[in-house]
Amino acid sequence: MPPIFALLFDAMNPHRLLLIEPPFYRLYHDQNCLIRFPLGLGYLAGAVLQQTTWSVRILNADFNIQGCASFDDAFILDTGFRNYQHTLRNPDARIWEEVAQTIREVAPTVVGISAKTQNFASAKRVAAIVKGIDPNILVILGGPHVTMAGPEVLDTTPEIDLAVLGEGEETLVELLHQIEHQHPLTDVPGILLRNAGQIHRTPQRPFAPDLDAMPFPADVAEKTLLHYERFPKTAFRYIFATRGCPYTCTFCGSMAMWGRKVRFRSVTNVVAEVQKLQQRGIRNIHFDDDTFGVKKSHLLTLCAALEQECPGLQFSCETSVNLIDPETVTALRKAGCVIMLLGVESGDEGMLKEIKKNITVPQITKAVTLLRRHGGPYLRIHAFFMVGFPEETEATMRATMRFMTTLAVDQVILSIFTPYPGLPLFEQCQKLGLIGDSFDHERFNHQSPENCFTARIPVARFRELVVEATRITAQRNRPRWWHPLRLFWRRLVWSLRTTGITNLVRQRLHQLYSQSVQR
Repeated sequence: MPPIFALLFDAMNPHRLLLIEPPFYRLYHDQNCLIRFPLGLGYLAGAVLQQTTWSVRILNADFNIQGCASFDDAFILDTGFRNYQHTLRNPDARIWEEVAQTIREVAPTVVGISAKTQNFASAKRVAAIVKGIDPNILVILGGPHVTMAGPEVLDTTPEIDLAVLGEGEETLVELLHQIEHQHPLTDVPGILLRNAGQIHRTPQRPFAPDLDAMPFPADVAEKTLLHYERFPKTAFRYIFATRGCPYTCTFCGSMAMWGRKVRFRSVTNVVAEVQKLQQRGIRNIHFDDDTFGVKKSHLLTLCAALEQECPGLQFSCETSVNLIDPETVTALRKAGCVIMLLGVESGDEGMLKEIKKNITVPQITKAVTLLRRHGGPYLRIHAFFMVGFPEETEATMRATMRFMTTLAVDQVILSIFTPYPGLPLFEQCQKLGLIGDSFDHERFNHQSPENCFTARIPVARFRELVVEATRITAQRNRPRWWHPLRLFWRRLVWSLRTTGITNLVRQRLHQLYSQSVQR
């Protein structure tokens, strides 16, 4: 639908929904952007378009249509964080006026805001802006934060009228039907709302059983995303093949949001979406699954289909080191995997057990070795590390920093542990006295220099260690003059190995050695 007709349709439709991704990265610097289409909002909008007559628009307020730039960790942890706090507290900042102007233009009857814990403070600011423009607009909050934190969110944020817990597609559609026909919202499963002066939680909604029924987000974006034409193609390269994660890492909120039982899209459905993305000119995609390849048989079938039906595809994904084996890596390489992300977190065995990663340092090292041996010369390996867990000590942090420098990966990504309300480590922090009666979401996130949730390292010392770890990360990731030579060597070794020359040389040397021994 051409933009002018879409606007006319919206104006005539009395039922208008605006979905908002609150700004977070832009608070650090106006050009520090989230250059991607928020998949969660895309799935929600798709369900609304499929099953209702509501008009729907999506605002990614964390994207600057005037242009974006990247900033290093040193800036984010220093000047950037001060910018973040100043912008968050300044209601007259330009970014909030942008949000307000969009709300006035769309004139929604319902606003849905998606929030993680890191951008919940920003979500509250957006909710206040909505109510300041029109108190009659219904404000709905969804996403991981409220799913984990629960009733506390409504209890402390009067601007939020109700919340959707967990997967939101079916819940949002049912809510909009109830609103449209003026039926009680208390009949809708999977929500939190105020009722007779109390916070009321309705029965839990089951997880969606058929992921294939959901529309492809990139198709939805073209119909719903504001400023769609200003986004680069790469903003739409993200897809899910599964929902859910079987692991129980104590710092992660995935289980609360998606559950531990992994649900799979059919291989045919995934391939169809990839092919559509390729038709849009997108050649490099990212699988946004929490853990890609949980079920080996499904992964091998998917890789074979991608290799056969999506020629020229390149993709990246994240997995667990205990899922890495030669057959899997070979299949991934043939399908087009060029970046593998690994959740390493710590270089200390005790800390890995403490956070229930269910992996060991030798397993991590072995997985990287297998990726190097079977992944081909073009595969890049990225490793996530996290420091500052409640039982962290200076010794365990140093073990992690040493591992960051010695592990044979191409890039390391460092985060500072942040406890999420509703998760086991949040409760542990409370028991240790690291969190008081209130938790300031404005101050704490994975890139916050004010984070310190470890009982065994003094705050000042912990911050010194974080600066050191940040410096190691920057040095580790800095391009070096010998990197092209290293890539050339990898290609040469790979070429020799795959052509069988190395085996011939090895056999001939073995024959010569055997002959010399016999003499």
